[in-house]
Amino acid sequence: MEQHAHDHSNTQIPPPPAYGTPHPQQLQTSSSQVTIVTTGGFQQPEVVTAPVRNYDQTFSAIVGTICFLPSGICALILALNAKNQFRAGDTDRAQTSNNWASRLTQLSFICGGVWIGLVIFFSIRSKYIHE
Repeated sequence: MEQHAHDHSNTQIPPPPAYGTPHPQQLQTSSSQVTIVTTGGFQQPEVVTAPVRNYDQTFSAIVGTICFLPSGICALILALNAKNQFRAGDTDRAQTSNNWASRLTQLSFICGGVWIGLVIFFSIRSKYIHE
């Protein structure tokens, strides 16, 4: 029997897998909260979607409305819009509405606190002036 020599010069041998745990490298981040991560030299990039934080401002906007009506109502409207936009998947606009609702809620708390402070101050002042 004859043994034939085979020419293996055109056959490519795949490289060995990388040893150890490769560290993910962040390649690209966009405003839609999508990050592309590579995990090693020979694998395809894996798309990882970062969770979108949905801070619901509705309750705090209701309390803000009790503290100071004008900005509280605006905060409540924006909070409800943000909730609907999150549900519809429009995360960029929802985050903007949510940020504005938070700011207006804080403004309502500050105005309400100043208002209550002024009422207390003038009621105490009037008590000592009329005595």
